[in-house]
Amino acid sequence: MARTKISYALAALAVVVCAAAPAHAQRRGKKPAPPEPAPVVEPEPAATPDSPAPAATPGTTTPASAAAATAQPAAATITPAAEPTPAAEPAASETEPAKAEKLANLQQQLSTVMDDLVQARARASVLGKALFKTKVSIKVDNRAEDQVAVRAALWLDGAPVWNGDSSALADPERVLFSGNIAPGQHVFTYEVEQRAREDESYRYTQRASHRFVVLKEHRTELRLVLDDDSDIAEDFADDDEGEYDVRTRVQVRAISPDDE
Repeated sequence: MARTKISYALAALAVVVCAAAPAHAQRRGKKPAPPEPAPVVEPEPAATPDSPAPAATPGTTTPASAAAATAQPAAATITPAAEPTPAAEPAASETEPAKAEKLANLQQQLSTVMDDLVQARARASVLGKALFKTKVSIKVDNRAEDQVAVRAALWLDGAPVWNGDSSALADPERVLFSGNIAPGQHVFTYEVEQRAREDESYRYTQRASHRFVVLKEHRTELRLVLDDDSDIAEDFADDDEGEYDVRTRVQVRAISPDDE
């Protein structure tokens, strides 16, 4: 018991001494020792996605968890990317009727063309049979003695059928044109240029048209007759007087199959 009392007395003396020491040091001008700085707690490195987060000890709070507890950032809303819209494929219900309609129109047009072609062939066949014995021929008979035919041109219904010079007109029986023609009225046109044998400076050109009728199943012969008694090239040089005396005729002859 005595030892215990002594121990308590020593402890109380030590407390008194410790409490008096700062006051004594302050009276002597000594500054008390600065308090030791608090230990610096370095932040733990952020956990990487690959490294697992350290397990928290129950009852303890880590700095990271404290920071998360004080300020939690708003959770980022991740909107899934919109999937690309596939190209709209033509619906069979929309394209098939259109194709069918176009095909039907084309078939109808083709059918119409074929019908027209058949009818045209039929008409051509009938017309060909009618024209088989309905032909026309043209001859030129140049009876001028003192005149030379420089050139001649022939038309039938406005279409040119022959063009040539005097060498082709030497034979009056030469057929210059021969071809099929439909029965009915037609127009024969000619243009002839002639000059005087004595003096080629005296020349003329005449053009005329004549209508004629072609009979069915007959061959029609046209003969252009050129007759010229002009004396201007001879007489005008002698007595200053002369004339053009030109006569042109078109002979039309219908020849039946029985007459040939």
